[in-house]
Amino acid sequence: MGIGHRARTMTRVVQAQNVYVHDLLEALLFRACPRRDVFDTATALLDEFGSLRGIFDADEKRLALVDGVGEGLAKYLKVVGTALESVHGVYSFGMARTTSEFSRLVFKHGKKACDDRLEFYAVDEDGRVRMILPIVKHERTKGGILKRLLPVMAYGVFVLRCNGGRTDEGDKLLSAVEEACFAASVKLFDYCIMLPDKCYSYFVEGLISGGRE
Repeated sequence: MGIGHRARTMTRVVQAQNVYVHDLLEALLFRACPRRDVFDTATALLDEFGSLRGIFDADEKRLALVDGVGEGLAKYLKVVGTALESVHGVYSFGMARTTSEFSRLVFKHGKKACDDRLEFYAVDEDGRVRMILPIVKHERTKGGILKRLLPVMAYGVFVLRCNGGRTDEGDKLLSAVEEACFAASVKLFDYCIMLPDKCYSYFVEGLISGGRE
């Protein structure tokens, strides 16, 4: 793999239409290792820590032990992780092929049920979460949600709702979500409500297994 591979990877990341975790991690490693093939290093990191969040949260010494990393690259990854903490959702990628797996992903990344939050987890056909879309209050209509969904071109979405204690919205928001997904030709896998230590699903009608451990 050479210049051509790097150029293709960077193009995929910049276009943001099909951003996979491995591509994003490779793109970050290109600048730290300008003359070295980093494909295997990115693979080893993801195999060891499971996600970008897992990598950035990992202890520096554990990072350094991964094949191809070492002390210098471990420090670089910690700096990148610290910088990305201020950008919502950038490193919160993972797998969400089932509702239970989605709930585990949510709890793993420390979402707080007390927040007023509506998020769309855009997934590809293999269940890889490639983008997280926070939907702010003024966008929580069919038209507002549709406007956010169309550019993403996702195969499907899991939706997370933390209502911050609100009781006035009922099923109105769910209807807006369903209508927007239908209009965008995006499969709605589930619409989940988060509580402090549990997740509930509208679609499986009850408590989701695989919550906070």
